[in-house]
Amino acid sequence: IDRVLAEVQGSIAAGEGDAREKTLRDGYTRLTQLLEGPLPVTERERVIQAFHPITKELFLSSAHNEFAINYVAKSNDSYEKIAKFAGISVNLLTDLNNLSRGTRNLQIGQNLKLPKGAPRLVVRKTEYCASVYFGPNLVRQYVIAHGKNNNTPVGKTTIMNMGLDPEKSAKGSNDPKAEMKLRWIGLDKFGERTGFGFHGTQYPDSIPGQTSKGCIRMHDEDVVELYDIVRPGNE
Repeated sequence: IDRVLAEVQGSIAAGEGDAREKTLRDGYTRLTQLLEGPLPVTERERVIQAFHPITKELFLSSAHNEFAINYVAKSNDSYEKIAKFAGISVNLLTDLNNLSRGTRNLQIGQNLKLPKGAPRLVVRKTEYCASVYFGPNLVRQYVIAHGKNNNTPVGKTTIMNMGLDPEKSAKGSNDPKAEMKLRWIGLDKFGERTGFGFHGTQYPDSIPGQTSKGCIRMHDEDVVELYDIVRPGNE
């Protein structure tokens, strides 16, 4: 891993213009292969640290490339309608197009960058990681914690609801025993079980591990970023 990281980071730092684009894509491929396989958590964290700047340029910037499509705004469109069509949050839509969050001035004929493929989340409990894909492409990965005694259920589901400051609806914003923090990304039921989701935590030292009440526990900065990518309906 040391050799791969050194080669990837060195080639990207030295690349310019078209050569930089090639090194970004090469680095993306090599690091994706590592992140989609088994890794010790400390090594995974190192690879993620190198991986995220690459995917920031390739997927989460305003640059148009083969990982994006161009959408032309039509009559009766809105940013919310277009974001729903793409399966992304309105915040991500505006960020991808260098627009201020909360903007409303959509113009007919306006060109907008959209990701090629809606976000989907994949949690690998044995690896203590949650991955974000746009279609088939890995875009983000986070180290996480899940349920005590491995009680987080397994299966396919979708995001059902999302909200800010979940601790205020749990035990109170000043309650040090509250498990959740900052963001809530709630999931539809797994079989007969309900009430699971992704959230930040009052206890960052509990990540990674089997430490939550069953939810996917994330570092605060990670769940805030994830919240600004996904939307209800994502798998």
